[in-house]
Amino acid sequence: MLSSNRLVKKETSIRCFKCVERLGLVEDIKLTKHMFIRNTYHRNNLYYKRMMHIALMLYELSLLSHKSGNWSLFTAELDDGAMNQLFEKFLFHFYRAEQQDYRVSVEQMQWKLEGNPSLLPTMRTDISLTHKHEKQKIIMDAKFYKNVFQEYYGKASFHSHNMYQLFTYLMHQENDVQVRGILIYPFNGTEVNETYRWSERVSVEIYTLNLEESWHRIYEKLKFICSGISNL
Repeated sequence: MLSSNRLVKKETSIRCFKCVERLGLVEDIKLTKHMFIRNTYHRNNLYYKRMMHIALMLYELSLLSHKSGNWSLFTAELDDGAMNQLFEKFLFHFYRAEQQDYRVSVEQMQWKLEGNPSLLPTMRTDISLTHKHEKQKIIMDAKFYKNVFQEYYGKASFHSHNMYQLFTYLMHQENDVQVRGILIYPFNGTEVNETYRWSERVSVEIYTLNLEESWHRIYEKLKFICSGISNL
């Protein structure tokens, strides 16, 4: 797929084509998401885990773009919903592959309310990072919006429904867990790096990520966000 993609850099396309030639005796298969999900990793094949995560992201991108052989991360013509889904999956796979301290999952929570539960909306996080050894958790929401702010009577503020949703997730965590709620938006002219504290145990953080920067800068910013170290 990469070797035939006209939007990939020429030198990358040539390298991919040479790899395809070396795999001349390997039959093509029809890819499905289940093929990626059913993979298991152990010490003899762990080397391939990161590459498989990247391959899965590229495969899902090709599905979202609806353009066989002609798609890229930044030029695919996707609607806002598809871009938000792609942004969310990128962050999910990044943290699953690039850090070792947290278990990465999608978490479904139950409302702490009495009454008919069938009428309550589902509470499902985009990304939950649960520390493997300490009572710490990060609940992360990825929002691919054109504008990180909403305006009301000329006053700019963070999107209220995003804040309400994240805060609800935080209020449904166990009382002995140190929990950080993080909203991540793509950078669109305004750099955001804000932290708000509800208590010694609970905080809310909002960041923007510039997807047009070098991969090194994107990598370092995402690692910084996960680490919780103040001031990049």
